[in-house]
Amino acid sequence: MLQRISVPTYDQVVCSLAPPPRFADDEGELALATFGRFASKGGFVFEQVSRWYSVHVVSRGRGVVEYDGVAHQCNKGSVFVFFPDQHLFYHDEAAHPWRYTWFAFSGRQCESLLSWAGFTRTRPVADGAFDARMEGLFREIDHAAASDGIGGLFPIIAGWRLIDAMAPKPAPQSVAESARHVIDHEYMSELNVEELASVVGVSRSTLFRQFRQEYGQSPKQYLDDVRLRKAMDLLRRTSSSIKEVARFAGFRDSNYFCRVFRKTTGLPPLLWKKAAQPSAEIGEQ
Repeated sequence: MLQRISVPTYDQVVCSLAPPPRFADDEGELALATFGRFASKGGFVFEQVSRWYSVHVVSRGRGVVEYDGVAHQCNKGSVFVFFPDQHLFYHDEAAHPWRYTWFAFSGRQCESLLSWAGFTRTRPVADGAFDARMEGLFREIDHAAASDGIGGLFPIIAGWRLIDAMAPKPAPQSVAESARHVIDHEYMSELNVEELASVVGVSRSTLFRQFRQEYGQSPKQYLDDVRLRKAMDLLRRTSSSIKEVARFAGFRDSNYFCRVFRKTTGLPPLLWKKAAQPSAEIGEQ
């Protein structure tokens, strides 16, 4: 259920998810319970005693969060986590209002899984490019909420994916490796080369040069190849329409998907699906 809230100090859209199925009266280890997009209008101030395990990923602005009197600066790219029964006081800077995505977890393993991801009651804040790293997943949840596709096992799957995205990742050895890592994990989102360059912190021309030097093809070609492999798998295993396959594989435009598919395989997707020729696959890069 989507709820839109607008008050003098902020706007917010909140999606409350139905509890996932319970098996053998087990509450389950982890599930996404609530998902929200928050935009301060400047001068936001709030105080509460938290009831939930909730995570906040800052994409804009600056502010301070006080946990039981201990202050932490939280800026763009930061994550701050609330644990149940903590006394919290938090506010942004009027000239640099916060914009953040927040979500709450349910389940008996919330605290231990947050600890695995690097967040505890004594270490509730982390800095880094979490906003860029997680935005693709946030967009998927936005889309599911808008299309009423958040039932069934979705809360469980989304919860585990969010925890995994929060966990520390080994530092890639190069810009090209970092870009490839992002593509491999975020190809289903509406990722493009400009966004990719922004995520890895270089210009588009630098990304193109280094990626081609290391992998022998442009980042755009690699992104299309990854998406095409996913599309082929979907064409083989599902009855999804061409438009659905294109969207699930990360292509924004089904017409572009069909052109790229035909150029690569020599067949339009529907004929390729009927033929299902193993020789039509793209080899691993």
